[in-house]
Amino acid sequence: MPSFFPPSGLPIEPPWALGPRSGRALLMVLLPALILLEWTVGSAFPLYLFYLVPVSLAAWSFGYRTGFGVAGVASGYCIFVSAAMRPPGAGLAPFAWQSFSTVMLFMAFAFVIAHHRRLVDIAVLAARVDFESGALSRAEFDRLLDHEVQRSRRHRRPMALAVVDAGAQEAGGKLASEIAETLRGCAGECDHLARLDKRCFAMLLVETEPLEADLLAVRVREALKRKFAARVVFGVSIISYEGANPATAVQLLNRAQAALSTEGGATAQRPARPQPA
Repeated sequence: MPSFFPPSGLPIEPPWALGPRSGRALLMVLLPALILLEWTVGSAFPLYLFYLVPVSLAAWSFGYRTGFGVAGVASGYCIFVSAAMRPPGAGLAPFAWQSFSTVMLFMAFAFVIAHHRRLVDIAVLAARVDFESGALSRAEFDRLLDHEVQRSRRHRRPMALAVVDAGAQEAGGKLASEIAETLRGCAGECDHLARLDKRCFAMLLVETEPLEADLLAVRVREALKRKFAARVVFGVSIISYEGANPATAVQLLNRAQAALSTEGGATAQRPARPQPA
């Protein structure tokens, strides 16, 4: 089976999905309602295809296992109704074939929907740009950081890494976009801004001396305070690197995240050259 690789710069919208509670509640209402309706109308109005709605909802929102489970319940009840309404003396072969085809149809439908959702999730994960904030994705940032650390180590050129954390609050939706816009206003033209996770952003500062990095940390602190006041308590840390020590991208990022501080709102730590692990 061929692999799926999205284009490098493709911004991908997040897939639609119900929340866990809403999805479970809707399934608990929808499936029994269809069963009750079919039992009421009998053979006058077949509802076989309507069962594909809860099957597809379960597979899309909760994955393979739940999709197959709901498909099994739905197809089982359809077979039960067919058996109850089967005319006396009717042949067994047509009933067996109908039962088998019903199960296979529902299972195949659940598989296709869940598989498609998985492909969409992979595409979103591998996208170069984070869809909520407009910043670079974690995968793209890891690639750029590794490249810049190698360049700095080879040519003994300065660089810096800043990490901004939104504390206990998840920076989603409009908040993520506002944080990214604020940080982007503090960075230089050649610098890179990325979103590491739901609460954390990072700035890769190319050709940046330790003093410049320290001044940028001050600008970030002041910009965040002006924009968000007491709405969000940020932690800000910054690490400088000049290629003298054999540090890796992972070590730099770990040190920057470990140095985060949230005392008294947004704070910045003075640059520190990482030592080899």
